[in-house]
Amino acid sequence: METRPHIYWTPCAAHCIDLLLEDIRKLQMHQDPLKKAKEVVRFIYGHTWVLDLMRSFANNHELLRPAVTLFAIAYLTLQSIQKQKQALRSTWAKKHEGVKTRAIVLFDQKFWPYIAYCKVLPL
Repeated sequence: METRPHIYWTPCAAHCIDLLLEDIRKLQMHQDPLKKAKEVVRFIYGHTWVLDLMRSFANNHELLRPAVTLFAIAYLTLQSIQKQKQALRSTWAKKHEGVKTRAIVLFDQKFWPYIAYCKVLPL
């Protein structure tokens, strides 16, 4: 910096936001809905007939699927799930995984309010 006084260092805004969301994601209030949303998305995209059913009720809209490294994607997924709330209230599989996912979507009284609380980014 001494040899080049007119060069300034500025952080990458996207990286800073990603780091902020990483810290926010560690809050207990956010961990449970993020984990449950991941289970719901994994179940839907893991079963083609459930995916087709969801697409038919959601007018062919897709849910955003969480990525491993980008923390912003997790919050976009929450917002996408909330946007398709009515489409997700449909028939589910009878196996354990389907019953568990159905219980999250239909009967977990904290799931939808927590998703509404946690979503921070506009689509």
